[in-house]
Amino acid sequence: MFVYLYLYIFSFIISLFKNKRNTYIVCSILVVVLALFAGTRNEDIDNDYFLYKEFFSEALRGNFFDLKTEVSVFVIPYVISWFTGDYARWSFVTFAFISLGIKIFAIKDYRFFVLAILLYVGNLFFIQDMTTIRASVSSGILLWSLKDLEERRDKVFFAKIGLALLFHSSSAIFIIIWFVSKFNIKYKWLFIALGFSLLVPLLNLNFIKILHLDSIYSKAAVYLTAKDYEDKKINLFNFKILISLFYLVILYWKRKKINYKGFDLMLKIHCLSLIFFFLFSTTGLTFSLRTFELLSIIQIVLFPLLILAFHKKLRIFAYFIVLATSFVFFYYIIFISELFKEYSSWLF
Repeated sequence: MFVYLYLYIFSFIISLFKNKRNTYIVCSILVVVLALFAGTRNEDIDNDYFLYKEFFSEALRGNFFDLKTEVSVFVIPYVISWFTGDYARWSFVTFAFISLGIKIFAIKDYRFFVLAILLYVGNLFFIQDMTTIRASVSSGILLWSLKDLEERRDKVFFAKIGLALLFHSSSAIFIIIWFVSKFNIKYKWLFIALGFSLLVPLLNLNFIKILHLDSIYSKAAVYLTAKDYEDKKINLFNFKILISLFYLVILYWKRKKINYKGFDLMLKIHCLSLIFFFLFSTTGLTFSLRTFELLSIIQIVLFPLLILAFHKKLRIFAYFIVLATSFVFFYYIIFISELFKEYSSWLF
């Protein structure tokens, strides 16, 4: 597991060298290193590798018009197969480069770039780029589209949603973010929705069944079926949710002191991620957590803004909180969760 620790430290050190003159160099190094690390992993490390390998194989055997998954899962291995028979391995590499390229260059101009990288590498990099590779690209596109939402470029935003849908159909949920932004939905209504969503698991309501989504959306039915075979029951207040609630409360409490363009939108998206987590909590561990994680990409640029809420002399404490958050995420994923086996690569 120490190879993961080396990656974590390396990413932190490289990101320290970012400034206006070498921004593109540092971002490019991070993309290449992280993409090769994730994309060239061997098949026995994470839980989803064999599933995606099968998807890629089916794409080559099947017909485009009979697709049972997103377009990208067909197109990427199909194009790669023109150049090499080892299309499955290089498809993983391609997904990694697309995902990380979008994310890292999307955050290059945000304040606290180093902390954003550390938060990402300590958490979502392993969950997304090392596991749910389609959703990883989709969440990157959400991060890329934040400025479009903030600057009211609706056509550009919906074009990016269309692109995200080519990678993961759950990207349709981004339309709700547009609605919240477009009509400037107040925090009052979001907190009411959050309170209602907390009642869902208590009343054991299943919105996939209530809205009959399983009959019109095939993957919703798959998630319901998968729920019956899940070994673990969902922990509504696991440490990730508790940390997310902590940041929601403190950032909302200190929001008037945080003068940063886009902060209000990011905080509302963060609130939406928690709403969807609790709202879909009765549909199973996979659906609720992955919906939450899809929107959780916002955390890497939102959480560091806590620093702006503190007086300059006290900001060291805010830095400590954010750094501790990153380390707790990283420590849990690598040393406690047992989501990954010892790392190895077919490239080196």
